[in-house]
Order: sequence, then structure tokens, then C-alpha cells
Amino acid sequence: MSEDVTLDVPIDWELEGPATLRDGTRIWIRPVRPADRNDLIEFVDHVSVDSLELRYFAATRPETAVEAMLRPSPGEDRVSLLAIGGAETGPRVLGQAEYVRDQADPSTAETAFLVRDACHGLGLGTILLHWLARIARCRGVHRFVAYVQATNQPMIDVFRNSGFPVVESGSGYVLRVDFSILEPPAQFPFVELEHATAG
Repeated sequence: MSEDVTLDVPIDWELEGPATLRDGTRIWIRPVRPADRNDLIEFVDHVSVDSLELRYFAATRPETAVEAMLRPSPGEDRVSLLAIGGAETGPRVLGQAEYVRDQADPSTAETAFLVRDACHGLGLGTILLHWLARIARCRGVHRFVAYVQATNQPMIDVFRNSGFPVVESGSGYVLRVDFSILEPPAQFPFVELEHATAG
């Protein structure tokens, strides 16, 4: 994210802050806002049909994906984050990640990710996972669960290489990934702010 970007809303340091991708690109992580609709439309336009299907487990219209990302949730049951990269024409959404708390077991939450195709392999999924885990720990969530299509090897690798104690189950079409987030791994993918490793 360029240093001269002006933020138009107060910063909530519990939820947002800077990070750096593997190629040195500076980004900003923050919650999704209703005003992000147009930026999310541009983001989804740069996500392939295959990537959308891997994320939503079915052929998904771009408008449907945008509405899902903007869906409000009462209280702290859902946290949805964006990774923003600076651009001359305005903010560019590089990725979106969320967790949704399990109503039957509030200490557990399901998590999911979508990354712009051009940003695959730059560590963005890992950064978003750790960022979500930090927020979730502060809100009483102890465990993440994710459901990943067996063909989605890049996302499976994100979990396997995250530093969390991942347990995989299931066979065939869908893999369930289950792991405790109570203890952050010793090596975080971002170290720019003290608050990023708190909690």
C-alpha cells in the first residue's frame, strides 16, 4: 500500500493494519465495509470462474459472491476482512477472508478465503489466515474449521504450511481441515506492528 494513501475512516487497530507480501508489495488488511461494493465487483472480475467455484463449491455468479462478502452479521459471529493494495485509480481488493462462528459451538468458527488470481503464491492466504486467527482468539474462538475441495491444492497447502496443528479428515470431493488457533505459531508472516502478534 502506498505511503500517501489517505484513510477515510478511523483505524480500528484490533482489526486492521499493514502487511507485506512475498514480493515486497505493501498491503492493508481491514474489515469489509458497505461502501466496498464497487471495489468488490472489480475484485471478483479478476477472479477466475474456477477460483470462484473452488471457494463456493458451485458455479457462482460474480454478483452473488459480492453479496455474500457484504452480508452483515450481528455481533461478533462473523468477521470478514479485505486485503487492499494501493493503486492510482483507488483501492484494489487483492483478497477476502472470513470466519463465521458455529452457533452450536461458539468456540469454533468456519473460515474461508478468496484471492485475486494474480496474487496466488504471494503468501496472501497465509497472512489473512493468521490475521483472522488473531482476531478470533481475542473473541473467544479457539478452533478453526475449513472445508476445501480436494482439487484445491494451493488452499490445502496454505493450511498445511500455516504453523497451526492441522488435522485433515474426509475423503473424495471435500477435505475438512480442523486446527486449534489458541497458540499462534512462533513465526508469523507479518511483523510490522506489535498488535499483529497480540492476543
